[in-house]
Amino acid sequence: MDTLSQKLKDKNFLFTLVLITIIILYPSDLNILFYQDDNPIRFSIAKSLVEGKCDRTNLSCLIALGSSEIYFLPFSISKIFGIKNYELIYNISSLTYFLSGIIFLILSVRNTIAYQNINFLTSLFLILGLVCITRGSVHWFLSCIFFTISTLKKNKTRYLLSGLAHLISPPLILFSFLYAVLEREMKFFIITIFLALPKTLTVFHCIYPHVIEFLRHKSHTSFENKVFVPADPNLIIRFIKFEYFKFSSVFVPVLLILCFKSLLTDKKIFIYSGAIYYLLVLTSLFLLYLYEKGIEVQKFFLFISLLFFSPNPFRLTPLFLAYTLIYSKPKKYDKILEKLIAFFFFIRAILSILGNSPIPHNLPQEIIETINYLNGIERNSVILVEGDTHILKNGKLINPLYDSHIIPYIISKVEEKKFIGNGFPWGEVFSSPFKAGKFMGKALEKSNIMEFIKQNGVNYVLCWTEECEKYFKDKSSDIKVIGEFKIIKINP
Repeated sequence: MDTLSQKLKDKNFLFTLVLITIIILYPSDLNILFYQDDNPIRFSIAKSLVEGKCDRTNLSCLIALGSSEIYFLPFSISKIFGIKNYELIYNISSLTYFLSGIIFLILSVRNTIAYQNINFLTSLFLILGLVCITRGSVHWFLSCIFFTISTLKKNKTRYLLSGLAHLISPPLILFSFLYAVLEREMKFFIITIFLALPKTLTVFHCIYPHVIEFLRHKSHTSFENKVFVPADPNLIIRFIKFEYFKFSSVFVPVLLILCFKSLLTDKKIFIYSGAIYYLLVLTSLFLLYLYEKGIEVQKFFLFISLLFFSPNPFRLTPLFLAYTLIYSKPKKYDKILEKLIAFFFFIRAILSILGNSPIPHNLPQEIIETINYLNGIERNSVILVEGDTHILKNGKLINPLYDSHIIPYIISKVEEKKFIGNGFPWGEVFSSPFKAGKFMGKALEKSNIMEFIKQNGVNYVLCWTEECEKYFKDKSSDIKVIGEFKIIKINP
């Protein structure tokens, strides 16, 4: 049994890591949205819900796939008190969720088997939190924290915590089912799923028709709504290189240490199940790759492949790692490993102090200019928006516009204008007609986009692709180019 002085030393180590992480994250201006990746989507959804501007038809999809409800409460409170700086509220909320989750983890492992490896667990979730803050997926960080703690508790609160975890992130259902099977706790799984049933059914309602459509098509079909990820074998490179934000590779040695430590687990079943799961993932990736190349694949195997691969299985890695760390055997060299981990956190903190924070210091000037330009055009103008999409580059799934789904943020900052399309990358789910150089799924020159423009009284087109600029070049002499954006005025 650890002595009181040893426990205090461990707590000091943990809170030192937390302090270093705060230094890593500290941005130069909290008033500027953390715009990378999905942050603008979370921001725009929460803002539209609070301001009552959300289309009822898409409300269920917004909640199911946006996971923006964690920002709804702080946005609502800020509105009550007349605080309209939603960027500030969003950023403070994200950082508060992150710090609260870490502190909750540290305080919850007292008198549990996880205490012997709490330093390693905290290190893992700190890195996960850094990624989630930067990439706009704090909901996934929170769900991982809640679910991990729920399995360590032996009282009724475990059901509430696990239900909350599934309510925030329905894709967690894959791991929780596996956990229930391995631990022979199907009752735990059934109760927690029941608590999150409304959202689970909402997600299923959104996804089901697109799964069916995917299975019916014999030709290549590509969905960019985060239900289906492009099946490129090079995606594995992103996972190995850990390129989630600037200098994130500094944490690769830390992750290797955590993986090494997890191999010493007393419950080898999690190691074996994790290995089997990711072998199935790789097999699924290969089958989907063959399918997208036009090679015939049996529908049964295709469906199984979608089941394993479509929810982004690499997101489950922290949970697999967490459960092996919880049951890893304590070793005499653990303290040396912990100091090594602290060293790499310290190196990343120094990089942030030198101006290389993983959180951007400011919005790109072109985004600000685009917002200002659109705010300056005629009131009540109707603007058709070209949504973006994910693209594969060097095996990495990226966003083509400033490493961010920034268009929803631009829309949310433009006043007294009507937008057709919301700029979300999930065009098939959110019914955005114009996305990534195509209108209604067709190339512009083969589509009825001009007829649509006339019928809907469109005055401007906000687009970003070369295909769009080229198409409208002969139809309008008034084209404003601002960075990656093209704003086209439609001639009456």
